[in-house]
Amino acid sequence: MKIISNTCKKIHLSATSCHGTGRFAATLRAPHVRWQFLLCAFWVLAPFTSCKQSIEYRIIEVEKSAAWQPGDLILKDGSRIAADTITPTTLAAATAEPIAVVGFIQNGRPVGIGIKVSTASGTTAAWATSGTLAYAADIPAQRGTMAHRNTGKENFSYLVDYYKSNGSAAPKDDALTHCPVFRYAETYGTTSGVFPSLEGTPYETGWFIPSLNELYEIYQFRDRIRRTFYILHDCNTDPSTHISTLPSHSYWSSSQSSDMATQAYQISFYESYTQEIVLSLDKSQTRDIIVVHTF
Repeated sequence: MKIISNTCKKIHLSATSCHGTGRFAATLRAPHVRWQFLLCAFWVLAPFTSCKQSIEYRIIEVEKSAAWQPGDLILKDGSRIAADTITPTTLAAATAEPIAVVGFIQNGRPVGIGIKVSTASGTTAAWATSGTLAYAADIPAQRGTMAHRNTGKENFSYLVDYYKSNGSAAPKDDALTHCPVFRYAETYGTTSGVFPSLEGTPYETGWFIPSLNELYEIYQFRDRIRRTFYILHDCNTDPSTHISTLPSHSYWSSSQSSDMATQAYQISFYESYTQEIVLSLDKSQTRDIIVVHTF
């Protein structure tokens, strides 16, 4: 376990009646760390009917990974630029072209978000075309819940298996034909115009649509990830190339709704969204797409 910060902060406590001394410990979560431990908080509260008092607490932030962090930039040669050191100067001095921004860490390995999008405002598509086998497919293993820790790769595999079990002679091809979001991920590394060209590299294939849980991890780290995307976007001098900024849009997950076979889950990345961020939507509707790759 590596401690990356050890800072003391102050909060205010209000109660209708309180007195004495005390000590507490609790676990917190924050967007940029997996765990935080609240340690050694002491307070002395006067025995008044109503009181307000300050307490100090110390947070120890435990690094998620010794090497990679969300927001780090992945280069074409497999090296990285740490998120906190990315500037136009470090980009200009990079050993290779950037290809992805780390969205989350999975089993000790970084999972990166592809930086290229189809248009200046992003890439949008339907989850499945209405009337196709995938549109009404009820695949229990592909259903999304926060407790169901399946991956985006597994979700596509379940979809292909479903086509196979329903008599398709070319299950993967049929699934890709009927599901625009999965087709975009499958062809991301070979699509003409992808910046930089990924053909002939280990990253030409293997891109996928994140599952509901994976997409939620990206959502949690969105501010740190966006900082890297904004720098990349601002440093891009090729008008024919569109670099994502991870805008405040709604993004498809690869997970089906747990309630309706014709719906799939999306997550809204809006900053001031007053409703639930996780919503199920008809598969024929268009939403933005994030593609990711395990590095």
